[in-house]
Amino acid sequence: MPQHDQKPPSSVAGLAFILGISSLVISIGDSALSSVLRLPFSWHVPLLSGALALGAIIIGFIGIPHTSARSGRSGRPKAVNGLVMGYVCLGLTLFLYPGIVMPEIMEMQDNAQRTIQEVAITEAMNHCDVTLAEALLNGEEFSCADAQADLSTSGGLTVTIVQNGPNSCLISAIA
Repeated sequence: MPQHDQKPPSSVAGLAFILGISSLVISIGDSALSSVLRLPFSWHVPLLSGALALGAIIIGFIGIPHTSARSGRSGRPKAVNGLVMGYVCLGLTLFLYPGIVMPEIMEMQDNAQRTIQEVAITEAMNHCDVTLAEALLNGEEFSCADAQADLSTSGGLTVTIVQNGPNSCLISAIA
């Protein structure tokens, strides 16, 4: 075929193809590396691959008419492939990443609840220690009953303080 009969390639179709490949490589590469190297999850990669996928979809839709017979440009397969890869990557980002992230979110919630419980118990212990110190300084009989009034539901826990002896108490917390 003579050189003057060839259609010039569409840069829009090429851009859709590049965006589609980039989004897939980043999405699949991050998933593979994270599982092999046990890296912590980062929201940056799914956001980047999702943005690239959306770009591939939008530019792919623009690139398909750019490569029609009337426009005189080639590259329709690149525009279609970029569009398809964009949809595949967007599907991976929307459906695969939440499955990876949910266990980590559950673990973060458990850690937060554990921290709240530890703070509530520490508050109860600190209050009981202050009461004990005041009683010892004043030469009075120590009683944990005074501490219980302020701490019955601290941090979502039911904190119970029971007198163990003349100068000691037992603190328990139930979620």
